[in-house]
Amino acid sequence: MTYGDEGYYAFDINLVPRPLKMSEEKKRFWGGYSLDFKVVKKELYETLKNDHPRLQQQAIVVGANNRKKIEVEISRFEVTRAKRAVELDGYTVYVYTPVMIVLEKLRAICQQMDEYVNAIPTHKKPRARDFFDIYSIMEAFKGVKEEIFQSDNLELLEEIFNVKKVPLHLLSKIADEREYHRDNFQAVKDTVSAKDIKDYDYYFDYVLALVDGLNTARERQVAAAQE
Repeated sequence: MTYGDEGYYAFDINLVPRPLKMSEEKKRFWGGYSLDFKVVKKELYETLKNDHPRLQQQAIVVGANNRKKIEVEISRFEVTRAKRAVELDGYTVYVYTPVMIVLEKLRAICQQMDEYVNAIPTHKKPRARDFFDIYSIMEAFKGVKEEIFQSDNLELLEEIFNVKKVPLHLLSKIADEREYHRDNFQAVKDTVSAKDIKDYDYYFDYVLALVDGLNTARERQVAAAQE
C-alpha cells in the first residue's frame, strides 16, 4: 500500500546520508539516512504540479506548529533479530520489543561517555530522558523485569553493544555520569505531568540497580558456560 493507493502524493522527497562525512572505518558500523517529504491530495498535486510554491503551501499539516514535513531517521547496523510483528490499521509493522528498547537506551547512555567518544568520534549529549524512559518501560510492560535477565536477552545485550563497538564494561561506569545528565532532566520535567514524575536521582538509581542486575546475570551466565 502506498500514498498513491490512498489518494495522496508524496513530493519534495529528500534522502540524505547521515552523517555526511565519515571515515572509511566508521562506515563499517555507523551511520544511516535522513528522509523527509511532504504530502498532498493526489488531485491537488495534478492541479498544482507546475506551481511548486503553491504546491508547498498546500501540503498537509502533519505536526505541531503547522509542520508539513514528514521526517524519518533510518539507522544502519542495528540489531533487529528480536523484533516483533504487530498489526496497525491493517498493516503488519515490525517493532522493537520493550526489552530491546531498554537495551538500546542503556547503550545510548554509554555512548555519551568520554571513553567511547574518544574512541569513536561522535557528538556527546546528556540523555536524562533515557533514564526516565527505562524506568517507564520496565514498570509498564508486564514480564520485562524478568525477561531482561534471560540468557537470550543477555546475548542480545552483547550484540546491541558490539554492533556499535560499545564496550560492555561501560555499563559499570554509568554511576560516574550522574551529574553529567542531571541538568538535562529539566527538559524531561517540561514534558511530563508534575504529579507523575519523581526526582532525577530516583530514575538514575533505578537504572543503576538494573545495571547491577544485568552484570550479575552475565557473570552467572559466563560461570555456567565454563562448568
